[in-house]
Amino acid sequence: MALQLLNYPSLQAQVGLVTGIVNYKGPGGQSSRWGIDQVGEIWQGSRQYQNKLLVTTSSPLVGSVAIQLAVQAYSNVLLGNYYVFPLAELSAYDILGATEQDTGSFAQSVATEQVEEDGKQWIVTIDYGPFDIQHELGTSYIMYGSFTPLDFPPVVKWSTAKYHRSYPTDCLGYPFINTAGDPLENPPQREESTQSLRLILWNSTYDEPFAQSFRDTMNQDTFLGFAPTYVKCKDIDGERIYTADYGYVWRIVYDFEIRQIAIIIPTNATVPEAGQTFTYGWQEPVLNLGYRAFGGATGAVGPIAPIVIGQVPITSPVILNQNGTYTTPANVAAVQAQQGNQQLFLIFSNFPYSTFANLNIDQNILTENQ
Repeated sequence: MALQLLNYPSLQAQVGLVTGIVNYKGPGGQSSRWGIDQVGEIWQGSRQYQNKLLVTTSSPLVGSVAIQLAVQAYSNVLLGNYYVFPLAELSAYDILGATEQDTGSFAQSVATEQVEEDGKQWIVTIDYGPFDIQHELGTSYIMYGSFTPLDFPPVVKWSTAKYHRSYPTDCLGYPFINTAGDPLENPPQREESTQSLRLILWNSTYDEPFAQSFRDTMNQDTFLGFAPTYVKCKDIDGERIYTADYGYVWRIVYDFEIRQIAIIIPTNATVPEAGQTFTYGWQEPVLNLGYRAFGGATGAVGPIAPIVIGQVPITSPVILNQNGTYTTPANVAAVQAQQGNQQLFLIFSNFPYSTFANLNIDQNILTENQ
């Protein structure tokens, strides 16, 4: 539900009318400044203008609100409208519009000032600059000099989080095993750069139990162009903010992490998938290790039992076959074949699934440029 404007300017028992609006022709009636300004670390063009209007009224009791509304209606002077000249008296020119305009300079403020002793003449000063008010703040209540935060564009910020994680394979897809085919006790960790995405949106309400249901879950559906399991909702924060014109609104911050793990099947693997690459998101591939196997002995098939090698039960886990049996490598060639066999991996999910479409985030939020 859209926020409703609570406090706004209005005309009450009006006495008198606006009787004329023309361009002010005195000294300083119009002015401009073109330049280059630096905002933060960004250089940008800054084209600034100033228009002035002369407004006459039938009574000194016509106030500033009436003047503001009159110039809006007659000359389309609204905050955020781009610069045009002249604003009034267009009928005096044999053209169908303004004599000049600048679509990259926007009305930043509209000021009114009573200038004659009789109180019936006003100067209205319109200042223009490069900030696109209507794009950045919206237009819902622009005629009242006010904006609803619900019209604010989303903030999108990409960054990177660094983690050290243990992987079951090296970057070429070979598992960490020694020359006898046994897995390493302390396999090396790898630094992983995980994409982090922060979205800041505004809403009229915030539901903490709803937000809680998404924290530490991964996407079951395609989300923002990423395949299922690739996106984890790290956090959702809501901050209630009071605005004078609308009351309370909520600034909601969504933090996501995107992860993509590639498991390569080496070309020397003895499986049909040799040479292929499989990708996973927030799932964890691990080596299929154990102390027990079906049959319990090399090549045997039978009930599950402790693995015995040389009549001695093993004291360190070994890599099992895909079917849960164990085969002791007979020679170096057998170890090499085992090292290339990606069927030795198991895939586990550490995070539950959620339907991220229920977050009601625009799926084009990352690609919209306007």
